[in-house]
Amino acid sequence: MAFRKPLWDAEKTTNSLITIPYAPSELQLQVHLDSTRFKIVVGGEGSGKSRLGGREIADWCFWPLPETVSARTKEGFASLFWIIGPDYELTLPEFDYIADSLSTIGAVADGPHRYRRDSSYLVTKLGTRIETKTAADARKIAAQP
Repeated sequence: MAFRKPLWDAEKTTNSLITIPYAPSELQLQVHLDSTRFKIVVGGEGSGKSRLGGREIADWCFWPLPETVSARTKEGFASLFWIIGPDYELTLPEFDYIADSLSTIGAVADGPHRYRRDSSYLVTKLGTRIETKTAADARKIAAQP
């Protein structure tokens, strides 16, 4: 059975370890509170899909994973997240929300990070790496452990 992070505290709209300022809309909160492993969110331009996705990843950076999960940092957190879109430009909204959320609480490591239109990445102080990828990178992604 795959590990799933605990559900949000609907009262606090935060996880139990950190508080990142965020007030989801009623519809966004429904998605956050849904325990389904895979979710598909559709909506018009400006409806909050990127914000919701960015916040989900930012939260996942702080959920300790069970020892049975191999893709963990030495501290026990997720080691890698990919934001994948048809092109790099379309990955930037989610990346921006993640970077802003993590920067707000001082969680971005001082070490390597890159913000460019042709690929971006950052590393958290817990060792989690967040990268943007394109659908054209699919062969490379499939080949990575």
